[in-house]
Amino acid sequence: MKNPTTTFLLIKDLSFSYPGEERFLFKNFNLSMEEKDFLSIIGPNGSGKTTIFKLITKEFSPNEGLIYLKGKELKNWKRKEIAKLVSYLPQKIPLDINFKVIDYVVMGRYPYKVVFEDYSGKDYDIALSYLEKLDIKNIKDKNFSNLSGGEQRRVMLAQALVSESSILLLDEPDSFLDISHKKEFYEILSYLNKEEGKTIVVISHDLQLAFSYSKKICGMKEGNLCFLEQRENINDEKISQLFNTKIKTYKIDEKIGLLY
Repeated sequence: MKNPTTTFLLIKDLSFSYPGEERFLFKNFNLSMEEKDFLSIIGPNGSGKTTIFKLITKEFSPNEGLIYLKGKELKNWKRKEIAKLVSYLPQKIPLDINFKVIDYVVMGRYPYKVVFEDYSGKDYDIALSYLEKLDIKNIKDKNFSNLSGGEQRRVMLAQALVSESSILLLDEPDSFLDISHKKEFYEILSYLNKEEGKTIVVISHDLQLAFSYSKKICGMKEGNLCFLEQRENINDEKISQLFNTKIKTYKIDEKIGLLY
């Protein structure tokens, strides 16, 4: 087991069950990540992938085990401290957002907001800077609910980024996007990882995207960690066993593809 004081994110011997349920979703689960990793978590539905994110953000608490963030036990972090370090982009696009884009994005600055005061000019400047980085400054005054799916995803990413966190947790960010917008979105994530040093963790059902952009792949099944390896070290047998179907990997110009 890695040293919690030197590992960026460490989950150690974690067990978790939902309130009122006897069955454990996780039992003695272990996972570690290094700073500036780009990790994709893959696996069948019901494996516990999203629950891992909710445990990291303290939305859920483990029955047993420990989670360390930057060498410090998660239970000793305050929620606002975590929000400054970890941003979470949920899978579902909110349907009831009746705000201008700029006002929605600036809400991501809440960890820095002073109670009973409005968001500051600095907060809005930071929000505008990320809208510009993501090439959506031109829609800052549009209503969020009137945007296309691709635009909404970018706006949600901007909101996650304005907290200037080190870690981005993204739950199926490519859901409801067409092929071109999926690739475009992952290109942005790749830039954030390589050029800005963000640690990226993505839950994905798109194996092609996961293997094309991630540095490491984590395979989960029925609450168990099946593998956590550099993408180029994952063979056909491992990924086929994960999904109970034959999958073949291949390489073209250093890119990894998959045949089902």
